[in-house]
Amino acid sequence: MLLTSALTVFLIGGILPQLGSIEVFGASSPLKSGTYNHASRFDGNLIVNGVDVSYWQGTASNWNVAKQKGVEYAIMRVTWTSYAKGSHNYKNKDSHFTTHYKKAKNAGIMTGAYVFSQAKSVTEAKNEAKYAVSTLKEYGITPGDMQLPVYMDYEYSGGSAGRLNGLKAATAKKCAKAFCDIIRNAGYQPGIYANTNFFKSMLGNGTSLDSDIDLWCAQYYNKNQSASKYSKWQYSSSAAIGSGKKGLLFTTTDKVGSTDVNFWYIPRKPKAIGSKDIAGMKIYGATAFNYTGKLIKPDYQIYDGSTRLKEGKDYAIGYINNVQKGSMQAYAYIKGVGDYNGYALIPFTIGSGYIKHMDLISDGKDGYILANAGEKNTYKLSVSISEDENEDCPENVVVEEIADMQGDESGEKAGETPAYAENAGAQNADAQNADAQNADAQNSGAKTDTAVSVKTESDTSGYQSAADAEETGSVSQNAADTDTAELSAEKTADAEKADTSSDGSAEAAVSDDMASLSISSAEVQASESSSSDSLKLTIGNNKNGGYIRNIPSGTTAKKLLNGLAIRKGFQNKYTVAVINSKGVRQDSSAKVKTGMMIGIYDSKGSLAGTADLAVKGDNIKDKKGKDPIWGYADALSVKKTSIASIAGGSGSFTVTAKKLTQAASNGYQLRYSLKSDMSGSTGGTISSSYSKVTRQVTGLKQGKTYYVQVRNIKVVNGNKYYSSWSSAKSVSVQ
Repeated sequence: MLLTSALTVFLIGGILPQLGSIEVFGASSPLKSGTYNHASRFDGNLIVNGVDVSYWQGTASNWNVAKQKGVEYAIMRVTWTSYAKGSHNYKNKDSHFTTHYKKAKNAGIMTGAYVFSQAKSVTEAKNEAKYAVSTLKEYGITPGDMQLPVYMDYEYSGGSAGRLNGLKAATAKKCAKAFCDIIRNAGYQPGIYANTNFFKSMLGNGTSLDSDIDLWCAQYYNKNQSASKYSKWQYSSSAAIGSGKKGLLFTTTDKVGSTDVNFWYIPRKPKAIGSKDIAGMKIYGATAFNYTGKLIKPDYQIYDGSTRLKEGKDYAIGYINNVQKGSMQAYAYIKGVGDYNGYALIPFTIGSGYIKHMDLISDGKDGYILANAGEKNTYKLSVSISEDENEDCPENVVVEEIADMQGDESGEKAGETPAYAENAGAQNADAQNADAQNADAQNSGAKTDTAVSVKTESDTSGYQSAADAEETGSVSQNAADTDTAELSAEKTADAEKADTSSDGSAEAAVSDDMASLSISSAEVQASESSSSDSLKLTIGNNKNGGYIRNIPSGTTAKKLLNGLAIRKGFQNKYTVAVINSKGVRQDSSAKVKTGMMIGIYDSKGSLAGTADLAVKGDNIKDKKGKDPIWGYADALSVKKTSIASIAGGSGSFTVTAKKLTQAASNGYQLRYSLKSDMSGSTGGTISSSYSKVTRQVTGLKQGKTYYVQVRNIKVVNGNKYYSSWSSAKSVSVQ
């Protein structure tokens, strides 16, 4: 902010004993040393660290370093008004805004904006807001591009010669409301920044402002004494983010210097207000990721009933603590935009050893390998129990024949939209009781049918957003293949191997006692009529693979397996067990939790496939708003292809991709470059069919060597996903 006078410093940093004492709890900040006491009303909230910047932070600042140091959001000055008395000089753009904004976004830092205001009338406030909106639109920044509001920075400046001297409280309130009305009507979330004194004396602590206006309060002290309902506290203007020339630089020295730092208090358990609140939507996404050293950015899917919301239009998404390995809980912050409001806060973990989702539940045609016990043409799964069930022993399953048994077909068919699982992750123990399903357990998607199924995972288990448009038609040398290396789902060959990570994973060895039992049809019929085995599970595939949901709360691994059957034709090929997110088989008495899986093993005991489990009543948050013990959520595996052959021609080359099966592929893409690192690559579609694998690219430079890569396209429920690129092969063009 423009701290240009002793008066301003006093008003922001001054202690206000007349407000009286408040209950506080202490905490530290990764951005500024010292102990800071937070008001007791924030106890249990997620406290997020961020900065606000302007021209005074240099354009050479390294925002990646800032992210590593703990900066999760940045509020940036976009326009400002002169504090000199006289005419209302408000058409001033912050010359460093666009650089800060782009660098912060690229570093994975959430963004917001502020307008330095000196409005003394409603007309002036409206003009400032309109100019800020037009400037943001000029820069191509939509409401869906920012996770934080556009704030009116309302403060005295310039000492006795300052423009706001003599401002009346009644006028200030009208100006604040007028500014926020313009911002809101443009689709951005409005906010007001002021110091404790200004909030109290000029804005009535915000009591007359609309409830959707976010309050951001400054007081440079070890606690904030404002009686306003602020959600952000600017507690210092002298933080050094980084060191030397690596971090947020001060313009005048070109070295790391003084930067404003802030706390943001986010309730972990938001309650849905109205039918368009993001907290009341169905939310799908991965919750467990392997550490890569890079930003982990799961791209959650949000459904309003059967309508899938669009990022940028209906919501904006940002990430918190999404770099470090396991040391801090990571979160996705999903904020409503446009017709939608509110937010969801989704925890996810960054660790190692999570097994990859391997979808062996579909029979490759129109049904599923697994079924409910009692369906016709199936074989019952019978649990082989260890002598000591208190040991953490493998849950082994053998298969028994059912002679043409009749039953309801309750498995859902693939392609149904939306294909919901019940939840994102396994719950901790106190979420298992009945009151976890109470209406007041509203949170980020906290419904009994709230769920996750992935769109984007990290590194070896991620895949590309469906929004990434595929190029069609002729291959053009000018048709740039934008950021495909980063956007594509990097699926390593490990995704097709049966073994799991050694970190926390269990060997899928088959016990000697897994021989099939020989029993009569009458015995099977009696077993199937038992109410203890009648679960009526929902079995199916969605865009991310197989799932089994509708599992009653408290179901043990033994009961779940007794309620399942395997279809005719697969009974001698596979065995089944309940496993956790790292492949460890669960004891037969263990209660099934959302986030566990069914592991499907081949005759050699290797993990051949998985189906995600979802338990009725599991919520994204438990009743107390604490983080659940998150388990695995499914990830789509898109099989890689490779270059089968490539040959140069006159100003051209012809490439042939290795043909995959119809089940694994819906076409292929290629890209090529004059550089071996594939920089500046150009690409396009080879075909939109798994069987057409050859494409000639013409119009190339003669006498040059080109490097070529191919990748697979998989279409699921109308969305396109991509494998990682194949190894590059060179070809000489004549």
